[in-house]
Amino acid sequence: MSTRCNLKVEYTDERDGEKDGPDETFWLYHHHDGYPSYVGRMLRDFALWYDRNAHQGWWPPSDIVNALVKGAVKPHIYSGGVFGDVRKAPVDDEWEITDSKHGDIDYLYTICVTRIDSGISVGLWCEREYDDRRWLIAKRTADGEWTDSLDDVIAEDEEERCRSSASHPSRDRTTPSGSPAWRS
Repeated sequence: MSTRCNLKVEYTDERDGEKDGPDETFWLYHHHDGYPSYVGRMLRDFALWYDRNAHQGWWPPSDIVNALVKGAVKPHIYSGGVFGDVRKAPVDDEWEITDSKHGDIDYLYTICVTRIDSGISVGLWCEREYDDRRWLIAKRTADGEWTDSLDDVIAEDEEERCRSSASHPSRDRTTPSGSPAWRS
């Protein structure tokens, strides 16, 4: 059974005051292994890689999507795509560009890029669709500092899925790695 997910990449420029919503939004789809232990880890590693390789700390969403799908989108004109070889991005080849949220997903990941006067802040969020549980996986402040809570997110997600599958015998009782989901 596939664990499908979407990734929403949002960019908001707040240098001229607060906005009602993002200036740009891109959607991507990943057909399997959407758990935080796989896609969440991949996106956290990707965000750290991208931050180290981005041209002067600039995070245009078209370049983020371009790196995730390894060259399918034309790079943003201001960065010229000069942030490293996108083929070296720490992501698999399973991302597809789409135009909206798919109807049958288990997880929704969001990369929120906000440009403010003092720099760029980035948040990576994970939302479990069937119970609306939402976690912050990683965050970059405008001064470039990262906080990371991925291991806590993975542990909490797996524990809650174990409880849920124990109360629903028809559900799969294994983790994405194939090991038993329950703890002794």
